[in-house]
Amino acid sequence: MKSSRLWLLSLFILALSCLAIYANTLWLRNEKKPFTIGITRYTTQLTIDTKSLEKILSREILVVYYEDESALLKALYEQKLDAFLINPFDFIAHHQSLGGAKAIASLKVDYFLISKIDSSGDFKSVASFDDHISAILINQRNIKQIHMSRPLERLAALQDGLVDLIVIESANFDSTKHQIIEKISSKGYDFNLLVLIDDDQQIARDIQVNLFENVDVQVPDEEKLMRVMNHLFQMEIIKKRIEYSDLVYTIGF
Repeated sequence: MKSSRLWLLSLFILALSCLAIYANTLWLRNEKKPFTIGITRYTTQLTIDTKSLEKILSREILVVYYEDESALLKALYEQKLDAFLINPFDFIAHHQSLGGAKAIASLKVDYFLISKIDSSGDFKSVASFDDHISAILINQRNIKQIHMSRPLERLAALQDGLVDLIVIESANFDSTKHQIIEKISSKGYDFNLLVLIDDDQQIARDIQVNLFENVDVQVPDEEKLMRVMNHLFQMEIIKKRIEYSDLVYTIGF
């Protein structure tokens, strides 16, 4: 009887030892693996103190730029990213397929629908980069839409007269060359989201501490984010409504 108990105890200790070794191996692997943040080239640049964040997370920080939204989403589904910067429409539209991904920060941004400053107002074509923001700005205008993911490509197309309108981030607007037809901020949408892939509250807090020193970065506004969600629901892009707490890390706020 005693030998049987001793054998069970030995087996239990061995199992605990193996589990500890496995957990330590995973921890070391994660520690050495860079923390990778994905950004599309047309979105707001993320101002982040990578050296400071590396010290906080004890991991190398990599910021990888993708040519367009499809390339970013492909990297997400291939599990190459730990976090990513995206507009709220695309985040919520793809939320169900992203597991436990949640937004940890909101960054101020504006998008304009613009024409050349000497435009006659007879608009027949527009160059855009996405489905949701562009649709709101174009606002059912009966014009031909051309997809161009790169801002410089859109600007060149407008300058050369290949299109009459383009959708562009406000940072690329030149008041000496362009006139604003619509602003996305006037519709109540004026932010992009930094999203964390894994459900890790400690990492979320650590990144927020690093980012929130920037005055243009804050916790996503509930009313504005729910307005985006309701828009997508009413357009039948998402099948059911999503709670704010399922979209954003709200711990500590």
